[in-house]
Amino acid sequence: MQFLLPSDGIRITVSTQAICKFLIQLSMDFSSYYNRVHILGEPRPHLFSQMFARLQLMRAVREVYHSALATFHLPPLSQI
Repeated sequence: MQFLLPSDGIRITVSTQAICKFLIQLSMDFSSYYNRVHILGEPRPHLFSQMFARLQLMRAVREVYHSALATFHLPPLSQI
């Protein structure tokens, strides 16, 4: 699979299998993290910055998945 990057006209070749393996590993790593760490912990003011950082991590992982699925012209799941 080849992609043309919009800004520079650079072509890159990507292995579909490599992207799928990356997404599988990302989901396993994030699942392990999610099971270990309480994303929404106690509503204590001194923990708010940590909670917001963890929520940003969740948003970033979601964006990676949405982008990867869009690469394959697949819609993301609305819920699991």
